[in-house]
Amino acid sequence: MYRPSVALMFVVGVAIALPGLAFASASDCLVFGRAFDEQDVSGRILSGNIMLALNAVGICVTASPLPGKRIEQALLHGEIDGEFVRVPSYLKRVGDVAVTVDEPVVEAVGLFVSLDPSIGSVRDLGTGMLGILRGYVWQEELASAHSRVAVANNSSQLAEMLLNRRVKAILIDEYNLERFPKLEHAHRSTVAELTAYVVLHKRKAALRGAIAEAVRFYKSAGCVFEKFRGGPACGLRNPPAAGNR
Repeated sequence: MYRPSVALMFVVGVAIALPGLAFASASDCLVFGRAFDEQDVSGRILSGNIMLALNAVGICVTASPLPGKRIEQALLHGEIDGEFVRVPSYLKRVGDVAVTVDEPVVEAVGLFVSLDPSIGSVRDLGTGMLGILRGYVWQEELASAHSRVAVANNSSQLAEMLLNRRVKAILIDEYNLERFPKLEHAHRSTVAELTAYVVLHKRKAALRGAIAEAVRFYKSAGCVFEKFRGGPACGLRNPPAAGNR
């Protein structure tokens, strides 16, 4: 006897809960900017899970690969419909061009990581070099008071900078840090409480409520946006359609 999968039951449940949401055609797909760096594993996992959560309830989303700095400009000029994840202070940079979806997709801590236990904060660095990730607003804000900053294009490059002692310390979030077992015993201190949201261009602001509901349902199924395919407890495991990867 056929038994429906957990994923199917989850999608059906969402569809019932959101009866006013029509399934989108390809021409209705939202276009979100995503950094094109192939080594940005965490970014691909996060954006892929967001697409999965939204596609499951009929909100079609595709990713437009762009350089990190270009994504912000594309949003400002209305060339994309949104971004997968940004911290609230990002709105200070883009002004009233964009809005955030109220339900967070990321809740994590930002860490200051060093191989030297005597260096526990930016203040302790003195003239030492600090490594950060390009395009990460919370890191740019914390590093703004330090005179010597090296910018990495992806988290793998950032970790290598520290392991090769090109920098004295790095700023990184807890989920990215988990990917680097060589840094398991590095000294770390919490420097930021991170909550990040989907960002929409203001012309798509009417979708805020539907997207917030989709995010809540995804999390209620035991899924974590920062984990590969939502993590081992996720009840919605199928990847997005090929055209949306």
